Amino acid sequence: MTMENTLGLGLVRQPKTVLFGPGQRRQLGRYARGFGTRALVVTDARMATTPEFAALAEDLRECGLAVSVYDQAEPDLPRRNVMEVAGMASAVDVIIGVGGGSCMDLAKAASAVLAHGGDVRDYFGEFAVPGPCIPVITIPTQCHAQCFHMRLLARCAMHFEARDHVQAADEGEGEEGGGGGREGE
Repeated sequence: MTMENTLGLGLVRQPKTVLFGPGQRRQLGRYARGFGTRALVVTDARMATTPEFAALAEDLRECGLAVSVYDQAEPDLPRRNVMEVAGMASAVDVIIGVGGGSCMDLAKAASAVLAHGGDVRDYFGEFAVPGPCIPVITIPTQCHAQCFHMRLLARCAMHFEARDHVQAADEGEGEEGGGGGREGE
């Protein structure tokens, strides 16, 4: 799909639903169930060991979802992480990113690759994703990762750094396109 901006106006891409406030993570299972019965949760090794993460996974299971977990997300999202997720997950109805910026980016990048195949590099550039992707739910654990317009892979600009890391192009964060997604930044 090609979108032509004939009016020269800016285009804001936002999620369909935003839940925020104390305790909203407890809505995850019921919300995710609306997308199907197979969930893939992507996070990092530290987050995967927390009681909060265990509670999220249990909530998904209690709501009738089969849950797969990829817990090896790394800072600055290496291409390798995206391709590992694509190789391990065959059929998923929803992808859930839990953690910092790299976990959010991984969920979105995996969504495109799992929906359309190929390599994450195939989706470089504005409007390079050919159509709808697997639905993504993000549960950010860092303040900067909650910016709703940032790091949107599906149908947004991306660039690849020389060290083979994927970096979404974020507006307002300089020419290099982002904060790097490192935990603790």
